[in-house]
Amino acid sequence: FVEWQPSAINLCSASPTDTGLTAVVRARAGLELYSFHSGKMQFLGGFVGGPKSMEGLAWSADGSRLFSVGLEGAVVEWDVEGRCVRRMVDTH
Repeated sequence: FVEWQPSAINLCSASPTDTGLTAVVRARAGLELYSFHSGKMQFLGGFVGGPKSMEGLAWSADGSRLFSVGLEGAVVEWDVEGRCVRRMVDTH
């Protein structure tokens, strides 16, 4: 059993569609996915991998893709279903 440690939310982005999905970045740089479908909050899981820094978070217009940017200069596309990095582009 691991005791839950609260961590501040630094970023939050809701999908622009009616899926009810919301992505959250916590202070420890953890990316998490929640569903608010049917008015209930449900934790769907955390994402694996990616950069240490996330300073921006956005969904595509159709809500099918999630992106983050950070101080390390990378743009990351996240695999929402697999909860991992789909593609990472270094902008340096």
